This record gives sequence, structure tokens and C-alpha cells, in this order.
Amino acid sequence: DGNLLYRFNGAYESAGSFSNFVNSDRKFIAPVFKWNIGPRTQFTTEFEYQRFDETPAARFPALAGRSSLPYLPRNINANDPNFNSNKGDRILAGFNWSHGFNDNWTISHKFYYNRINSDLQYTYWNGRADSLGNINKSYGKETGANTDNYFTPIVTGKQIGRASCRERVSPYV
Repeated sequence: DGNLLYRFNGAYESAGSFSNFVNSDRKFIAPVFKWNIGPRTQFTTEFEYQRFDETPAARFPALAGRSSLPYLPRNINANDPNFNSNKGDRILAGFNWSHGFNDNWTISHKFYYNRINSDLQYTYWNGRADSLGNINKSYGKETGANTDNYFTPIVTGKQIGRASCRERVSPYV
């Protein structure tokens, strides 16, 4: 009868790149349920899940005292193909509801929780290359990096009421 609505979105991406050793693999699902409780009242729940497994690219830094590098093919990647990676998942969950008292006054509330959990391994350059092309390359690793965000704006009438946002980032393990 149109009071209970649902939608399911999904996506899959498997992508390569013109750069050597660069790729991306992502999976995504997002179900949504909406309940029309009455002609002026609704309640919606939303959920998103994304899994990512990526190998990012790195470009070459400029040489000291030179305005440009010698010719390098576009597909050259300065990362270590056996080390660089960005793997993890992202979750978004939330709800929103609203009730219209009349044509001029509506109250609504939204709450969303977003969590990103990732394991990141990367190489990076320490400064610029010298005139012979030598440069210091370092390795970094961030395991179990978590970020939690909470959002809850309240809207009344045609203006936005107070909104709050809280973020907690866990230390890298």
C-alpha cells in the first residue's frame, strides 16, 4: 500500500591503471528502508558498507637544481609493488524521521554514524632528489586505523537548528 518502501544499491569495481602496480578493488552495498507512518510522518533507516583493497600510485619528485625530470614513461610507479596497499572497510548507518505539524512547521531529526577502518602501507620521499637523482625513500605502516564520526542535525520549520558532530580517531597500533 506504499507505506513501507525499500531500495537496495550495490556496486563492484575492479580497476587497473596506466601506472604499473596500481589497482583498485571495491565492493559496496546500501539498503534503505522507509516507513510512511502517516501522511505527515516518516521514518527512514539507511546502511552502507564498502570494502576497499587498493594499491595507490606514487610519482617521482623533482631533482634539485632542475626544472624537470629526465623523460620517464607515464606508467612508471615509484611505489614498492610488494609493500604499498590501502585495505579496509567503511560503514555508515543512520536514521532520519520527520513529522509535519502543518504546512509551515515540521520537525525532523537525523543521526548518522560513519566508521572507517583501514590498514595502510606506503612509501614516501624525504625531500627532493639531489643532482645525481639520489633520494631518501621511507616506508610507513598504519595498522588498525579507525575513525568514528557521529552526526545529528535537528531541523525545525525552515531553518536549521543546532547540529553536533563528534569524531573519535583511535591511535595507530
